[in-house]
Amino acid sequence: MHFYFIPFIGVQPYCYFAHPPETKPSDKVVIWSAVLDALGKIGDPKAKELLTDSLSCSDFFVRAYAVNALGNLGDKEATPALKKLLNDQHYLVRVTAAVALVKLQDSSAEERLLALSIDQDDAVRAEAVLHLGEFGPKFLARLLKVLSEEKNAFVLAKAIE
Repeated sequence: MHFYFIPFIGVQPYCYFAHPPETKPSDKVVIWSAVLDALGKIGDPKAKELLTDSLSCSDFFVRAYAVNALGNLGDKEATPALKKLLNDQHYLVRVTAAVALVKLQDSSAEERLLALSIDQDDAVRAEAVLHLGEFGPKFLARLLKVLSEEKNAFVLAKAIE
């Protein structure tokens, strides 16, 4: 199998990844998201520029993975860029930005994540409560409240996770 280096549309030209030429555009998003996720898990600070550039990608999925990876890097210099994404048009990016900022110990992000956990949209609430549990006892009271008051089964399932 031959691999070619092809730029990802919507990201700076120097952002490349390998894939076979028959890769569908939707697969490119999945592959690029996996690359971003891996960079965040590896934790190499050299990935910061690539991750930051990916925050402006037109695809929400890529933006969300870039946000998560920056949170995993633990670099507080990413805070201003992440704060801008608290108002992103897609809920997944907003929730992921709040989670990343909580990881970076931004106290205002804790309030934002709690606010997202009571959003009117079921999907937003579900994603937010799923992440509340990542922070141990800090958000336990909110999770218990969700478990006792939430009517949506999907949100309840995420709170249990």
